[in-house]
Amino acid sequence: LYKAKMDAVNGIALNFCNPENLAIATGKGSREINVAKFLRHRERSVEGQKMMDEEYEDWYRSFPRFDDKSEKEKYPKDQLFLTAVEAAAAKISQHDKNDKVAFPDFDSVKLLEWNYRNAEEYYLNTMDETRTHSECALAIASHPHLSLYATGSTQGRIHFWKYGFSEDKAIDEYVTDSNWKSNTSEMWDIRKIKFNHYGDKVAALDKEGSLYLFQFGGGNNEPQMEYRKVSCAETLDCVFLNQGTVICTTGYKPTPHMIIYDTLIPPPHSAVIKEELGGNILLTLHETQQLILFDSRNPGMNIYDIRTKRFFVPFLTSEVVSAACLNNDEDTLITGHPEGTIKIWNASLSFSEREKMVAFEPIKEKVKQVLVSDENMLFALSGHGNVRLMKSYIQHAYM
Repeated sequence: LYKAKMDAVNGIALNFCNPENLAIATGKGSREINVAKFLRHRERSVEGQKMMDEEYEDWYRSFPRFDDKSEKEKYPKDQLFLTAVEAAAAKISQHDKNDKVAFPDFDSVKLLEWNYRNAEEYYLNTMDETRTHSECALAIASHPHLSLYATGSTQGRIHFWKYGFSEDKAIDEYVTDSNWKSNTSEMWDIRKIKFNHYGDKVAALDKEGSLYLFQFGGGNNEPQMEYRKVSCAETLDCVFLNQGTVICTTGYKPTPHMIIYDTLIPPPHSAVIKEELGGNILLTLHETQQLILFDSRNPGMNIYDIRTKRFFVPFLTSEVVSAACLNNDEDTLITGHPEGTIKIWNASLSFSEREKMVAFEPIKEKVKQVLVSDENMLFALSGHGNVRLMKSYIQHAYM
């Protein structure tokens, strides 16, 4: 779908309201790709002129062309055609996801429903005239319910963008520190962004290893809560638990650690659980109330059971995991590896391996990120900036 030429790709994000849209974060800015147009159109040359064929009525019917070997042999030199994303009104997701609680030590209190449409209108009214898509994007994440995505930039700044917006402008900007203009150190650069399940909270990690929590749509662009780097414990990844009131962080510098914070308790007393095992990739199994932990320096996977407060190892593998994600139903685990391979596991069946594929060849590029859409489409990003659609549909875990 995309190949970086002069700049590395720092991350990709999917539009949960419209699966046709994909956003890419690079050091030279963010850009959007219409995946459907990539798949429906074919670029070819006729008498020195480039032409674009619209071969299929919709992108779903185009999938067999890429899955069937005979079609690949028929068009061996075909390239997908890159087009600009057309401006379109954002579609607000109407479906409500099931309420899931992953922290039993606290009562499950359903948050007051906030109007997503009003939140979107608020951001359109707070347009940032000075920020364009050329703004450096070091991290990226999509809102779970709105056709919006956030990018992390230098000096502790977070910018929000509307998918398919007709104007090249950010719709808002958050800062981790009010004195961001004087923060020239790279330690303030944002390297990871996470939304909670409801989309009303945003977590940002900077290169220093500090964590900042923002209230989305609250009208305040400064952090609601800060968890500064303490005793040189650097945070590398985080996940929201318990509808966003609890957050888990992990890292391995200077020693491996995993810390669970209750955001309802003010710092420094908000750390309610501390474990001496950590990594740089953290996932949540809400149904079983477990955390999946990977350390990209060492092979293997650890699972932390929140109810019993114990770690266990479901399987041992000789391969190091460089990227991982779960599908929306949490029954399938996808892992990416430094040698350019991707594995699919049955997360609901003791993590048995289901499928293995080569993502990037002939050069074995490191799998930097894997993503699964709500429609179970699998995307992959390599360390050299190649973005590929690996599978048009991932089967659910079979019993």
